[in-house]
Amino acid sequence: MIDPKVWEYVRQVIQKSVAICGAHLRSVVLFGSAARGQFSEGVSDVDLILVVSDDTPNQVVRKLDTELERFEATKGPMKHRSHFLKVFAYKTALFRSHFVVKDGALRSLDTRRLFNQAGGFSLPLGRLLFSLAPADFVLRNVLRGAVVVHGENVISSLRLPDPTYSSIVQSFLVSFALSLFGALTSVLFADGTMFSLESLKWFLLDLQSHHNNRPSGVLDAVGFAEALHPSPILSQFTNLRQHYARSVSFSVLCPVYLILLFLRNSLKVRHSHPVSDRDRLAIETVRQVY
Repeated sequence: MIDPKVWEYVRQVIQKSVAICGAHLRSVVLFGSAARGQFSEGVSDVDLILVVSDDTPNQVVRKLDTELERFEATKGPMKHRSHFLKVFAYKTALFRSHFVVKDGALRSLDTRRLFNQAGGFSLPLGRLLFSLAPADFVLRNVLRGAVVVHGENVISSLRLPDPTYSSIVQSFLVSFALSLFGALTSVLFADGTMFSLESLKWFLLDLQSHHNNRPSGVLDAVGFAEALHPSPILSQFTNLRQHYARSVSFSVLCPVYLILLFLRNSLKVRHSHPVSDRDRLAIETVRQVY
């Protein structure tokens, strides 16, 4: 299923990682669209988790992280992207292609430890973003479709958290905020539409994951959304993922579609899932505003 270009890139990452870490490198895990055979060149990342032993010296971890950042910048999916997008890639988990974590943190499934080690929220407001993000849900979605490409199978015995309706509410809030950012940056930067694509992609994947307990890719998630709330924006989303181009119209309409999709989903699950008072308040607030 793995694209040959993706596999060649992964092979080189493994080779560099072994040279730096030696026996400290326990496992390399591929996740995301590349692991599901749905890699779109020019849009998709090659997402990797590099698991190192708990006794790995911090300087080795830092060296590995730095060397892989350099390699991504010249050989990875980000090599043709602007400096603006690369800054966000290296400071958030949005477009970054590798995450270095220690074995104990992964086995504990402690999301705060994992995101701190992976550098996923190192922006000035990182702690606030982490508190808003559905971290357990993100971790579940990442690991359910993952493939071990080197070393030990460190994910086979993990007990992943079950999805909750609160996770969908959090996912919507974060995706909506990101889509607003995408609407603004698409006017200013050629790469701005990437943020809109990411916001819709993650919410679609989260919705599909909440309703279906099997691993799914972007194409499955689009099909689910079509059945839930059909819209031409889904075709535009699919086309832009295949052939990326700046699209201000898509970015402006993306927040609106996210609201409609969230409200339609809330109607679907309202009577089949327990909804907390906090979630109900969030739903009603969105309804009143929009």
